[in-house]
Amino acid sequence: MCNMAVFLLGLGSQIFPIVEEKMMLIQAWLSFVAFMRIFAAFNSAFNIKIIRENVYAGSPQSMTPLMGRLFSAWTMMSFTLCVLSAYDIHNKTLLCATWLSFFWAWVHFFVEKNIGTVTFKTFLSPFIISSTSMVWIGYMLLNA
Repeated sequence: MCNMAVFLLGLGSQIFPIVEEKMMLIQAWLSFVAFMRIFAAFNSAFNIKIIRENVYAGSPQSMTPLMGRLFSAWTMMSFTLCVLSAYDIHNKTLLCATWLSFFWAWVHFFVEKNIGTVTFKTFLSPFIISSTSMVWIGYMLLNA
């Protein structure tokens, strides 16, 4: 547990001196994405108005408080996968699970965009993050 705290404080390279630069970059990316997801999870659980306006702007009435809490739980699960993958970047099974979480997020937002519950503006951010993450993690899985 102490090693994880040191890693999250940015001292991971001192603990793992043989980590390649590419690995450090994906660790930083996954940590950044996880950090953003904490805010999304908090907002969807406790401030449904922000999620209605910034995520499901195409059909805000479909975002009920129950759906907000469900979205929060889903976001916290993906947060957990990102943090664990950033910490144990050489675990292919964990990276595969994280890749799948980005894939399912991509599918979800793609479907919601076609249905009309998200606008192009609100679709763009999750699309860019999930696409970038899938390509990067997929590349690592295939070349590690």
